[in-house]
Amino acid sequence: MSYAELPDEAHRGTGDYAYAQVVRYMMQHNPHFRILALTATPGGKPDAVQEIVDALHISHIEIRSESDPDLKKYLHTKFEQEHFVGMTEDIAQ
Repeated sequence: MSYAELPDEAHRGTGDYAYAQVVRYMMQHNPHFRILALTATPGGKPDAVQEIVDALHISHIEIRSESDPDLKKYLHTKFEQEHFVGMTEDIAQ
């Protein structure tokens, strides 16, 4: 079985984008391969995500968030503080 890894840009694996072309080529020559496809931005609509799934022949999806126990040890505590900057009269005009 062949194995390939896409960089963290799997959301670009649609249409004529290079990732989709590579997957089509691989399917023609060896339909038994695996791809690890990662993305932080899969799409805002189910149809967009489904297009990626179809183009890259994805059979299994895993979703992770900052609250997942297996990621906790790799995350650092965030400290967020808002700063409000007032506009000068020149900018307000």
